[in-house]
Amino acid sequence: MSRSIWNMTQTSDDSESVYCLYGDRKNPQYYLCERFITKDYKFEEYWCFNEIVSVDSSLFYGKELLEKEQVRNTVIDSGKQILCVYCLLDENGDIDDEAVPEIGAELTDFEFCGFDLVDIHPISALLNCGFGFEKVFTQNDLNKFGLISDYCRAKDIQQRMMDEYNDSDHAYTALFAVWRKI
Repeated sequence: MSRSIWNMTQTSDDSESVYCLYGDRKNPQYYLCERFITKDYKFEEYWCFNEIVSVDSSLFYGKELLEKEQVRNTVIDSGKQILCVYCLLDENGDIDDEAVPEIGAELTDFEFCGFDLVDIHPISALLNCGFGFEKVFTQNDLNKFGLISDYCRAKDIQQRMMDEYNDSDHAYTALFAVWRKI
């Protein structure tokens, strides 16, 4: 079963976007999917990373949504992983970043990979926009998974993308914390 991770709604004056998890589901969400080992793909722009971990639906299509209870009992075949994604905006548009350390403490078998900035499609503005935000960040700002390691840096990049590229749909993003289990 493949599903979009989150939806976007607009305020009445179309000036502000509010992001929420798909179907008003609670944080975090778990997905079983293929790993993205870059040597197995022909995308030159990703060769600076050995492996990509992202919320991006075009890089990780065919995700199977798992209930929290299923995660413990799911067998992870070779070449697969379970992603745990935590949207840092709730359905009211409120920042929900204080819960991230709590979630991480619960995920004993998971590795924290970093923060992803994802647009409406949902496409990672960090990885899948052709690195077109060079005024705000470069590949050097991304960790070994193609994510941002530091929360404050991720928030800064998110805000600067909106300020510098306000005419681009890809500049308006939701911030996700991402863990994975292999």
